[in-house]
Amino acid sequence: MSSAKTSEETRQDQQFSVLVNPAGFGPSATVSTGAFLSYYLSPETALEFEYMSSAFALSFYDSYTLRMNSYALTVKQFVANSFYLRAGVGNKTANYSYSNYDIFQSTTSKRGQFSGNSIFGIVAVGNQWSINKFTIGCDWIGFAPVLSSSISETFTSTATADDIDRIKNEEGHDLKDNVAIVTRFYLGMSF
Repeated sequence: MSSAKTSEETRQDQQFSVLVNPAGFGPSATVSTGAFLSYYLSPETALEFEYMSSAFALSFYDSYTLRMNSYALTVKQFVANSFYLRAGVGNKTANYSYSNYDIFQSTTSKRGQFSGNSIFGIVAVGNQWSINKFTIGCDWIGFAPVLSSSISETFTSTATADDIDRIKNEEGHDLKDNVAIVTRFYLGMSF
């Protein structure tokens, strides 16, 4: 009678992983979806490229749209059967616009927008289980500190001081603030 392989034993035969993240938090400040491509340098170490994307739109009297993308290159170091530490560096971009609807004139006026990017570090801990070629895992918790950022903003002549404050607060939230990484589940195949 043969016993099932542990995740560590299964990684002995793997060189690549293709994983999808249906939803999770980080490195963007909103819920993101994305994908990971891994190359195993050894059964204990993987070089990983990640792409995450998020979009948010809200419209009533005020209209906000936000689109964020991030790319990161990390090293995943397994320290036990399925437990790992992950560290690396990445870049995230954001495009945001804010408009206001005037109910008295029935018109919408754009108040401002910004676009920018930031370089961030990434440190996370998690678990990854492998059953034959099927892989499932999670970054349980982590941290994505911003190392630098660059932002270009535009305000219209109709922008009020409150509009400008709102847009600058969003800039900080999206591109300047450090972000916690929480429960980024993923699944996919390893070869």
